[in-house]
Amino acid sequence: MNTQQVDYLNIGLMLISFIIALIVPFELFLFSYAVLGPLHYLTEIGWLRKQHYFTKKKRDYLWLVGLCALTTIGALVSELNRWEATRGMYNVLKDNVVLQALRDYQVSFIFIAFVAALAFTIFNKNWQKILLIGIAAVLSIYIRDINPVYLVFGVFLPTILHVSLFTGAFILFGALKSKKTSSYLSFLAFIIFIFTFFIINVDGSSYTISKYARDTFRISNFDGLTVLLANLFVDMKDLVPFNFNNDMIVRIEAFVAFSYTYHYLNWFSKTSIIKWHKVPKKWIAASLLIWVMSLALYFYNYRIGLFALFFLSMLHVFLEFPLNHKTFIYIGQRLLGRNPDSKGNNSNGKKGKPIQPTKSRKLKRSKA
Repeated sequence: MNTQQVDYLNIGLMLISFIIALIVPFELFLFSYAVLGPLHYLTEIGWLRKQHYFTKKKRDYLWLVGLCALTTIGALVSELNRWEATRGMYNVLKDNVVLQALRDYQVSFIFIAFVAALAFTIFNKNWQKILLIGIAAVLSIYIRDINPVYLVFGVFLPTILHVSLFTGAFILFGALKSKKTSSYLSFLAFIIFIFTFFIINVDGSSYTISKYARDTFRISNFDGLTVLLANLFVDMKDLVPFNFNNDMIVRIEAFVAFSYTYHYLNWFSKTSIIKWHKVPKKWIAASLLIWVMSLALYFYNYRIGLFALFFLSMLHVFLEFPLNHKTFIYIGQRLLGRNPDSKGNNSNGKKGKPIQPTKSRKLKRSKA
């Protein structure tokens, strides 16, 4: 399909996701996260690998992998205490100084990774990258316990911001790059669907949630994200204990389900645009095998599947950080009237003829 066809397909996918999210928000989220999510992680990581992770140097991404591993260990240590079957293991490990430090500094690792990704995007010299990463590391120690910082980097960045804000940025990036009316309509539709969740009337008492969805949602700790998002609009005391029929809870979960579902569908719809499927066949085969195994785990026990796939889900978020930065840099340049697509840009980013070598330089080159 061409760009225009993909744009209109995406508007249709938004509409479908929107309607289903309003009808069965909790079930749709659980389905999308378990079925569409792992296939998205695997295929996107393969595509990012082909693009050298959009970093300046070939091995910059290893920093992000390492920080993701530390974040994952810290998160899983915390998860052991929440799950009755593994609480005994947590009691054995809780006195381990290293593991407890990893648990306590999860937000710091995410913050450092986000800043490091910016360094890998804009700097060529190693000392510049190390300096910025060092500043971020020191700063993270002092800001990790500040509630807004915790919410943004520890909760929202790897979850709802990843699937909503960054998805919207990618759509806008495509529109600014292609300059097609259909692309701008796709971005406008995305904004309208997002805001509609917060202006339409939602009667939570009319929703019937299956016992499986109710139990799975709670044991997977997904209610935490929903409550923290809902708390931005109403008082926390109105949300606890968690009520699946609370108007605001249902509204927020419909928004979350839409964001996650469309985020995945948007990725799969862009096969003909960004060619994410053109990776080594071995990678495709391995991805499909891991995906099938992940489906089996989620089907057997949703929480075990979530536990087993946690590193992979976080890894694709971390490895996407450089692309996120490049996308916002591009959007900023375009909105400021600069043209980053022009090969003949001068130092100010404005259009102009490329600088030609002088005669003396030409002579030196010819002699060489």
